[in-house]
Amino acid sequence: MKNQIFFSLTLIIISALICLGFLHSFLDMQSRPFHYSVIGVVSAWFYSLIILWYLSDIYTTICSAGIVSTALVCGLDYVDGRMTWAWNLAVPLIVLVVLVCAAVVKLYKRFKHKNQYVVIPIYLCVSVALVCPVIEMLIDYRLSGVVGLSWSVLVFIPLMTVALGLLGLYLKLPERMRDKIRKKLHI
Repeated sequence: MKNQIFFSLTLIIISALICLGFLHSFLDMQSRPFHYSVIGVVSAWFYSLIILWYLSDIYTTICSAGIVSTALVCGLDYVDGRMTWAWNLAVPLIVLVVLVCAAVVKLYKRFKHKNQYVVIPIYLCVSVALVCPVIEMLIDYRLSGVVGLSWSVLVFIPLMTVALGLLGLYLKLPERMRDKIRKKLHI
């Protein structure tokens, strides 16, 4: 089934590339939109390889998604002939997200026999809470030259509060209290 889906996607992508080639050569389509379209279609084919789990290891999958994303943003940025935002904004964000995803997967594999209904939301809340300030700092530094935090603090505080609350409920309460909470929350 997976091979049939991939074969169908490959045929669709080849058809899209042929259509783009005809549009470019016969209708005198402008160069920049054509290049954006080709880069997007080719990247979609590589993402389909990753999404359909053709790679054996989860870490290889995460790194491959990072490599494809880096190639995509660098290709999109280079269409106009110069690199302006890819190396100092997009690539650091991609590297950060890949590292956070790898860390979350490693922690999940280490504690996968624990209560997943509490541990997974804790990991997600902490990882998003840590990534958002870095995203804002990179964008602020790129746009204005100074680093400031505004909206990311509004994301960081509630997510860390929820994560610490779940962790406290899970680890610090007596067994009798945890059983009551599990029954109430259906965990």
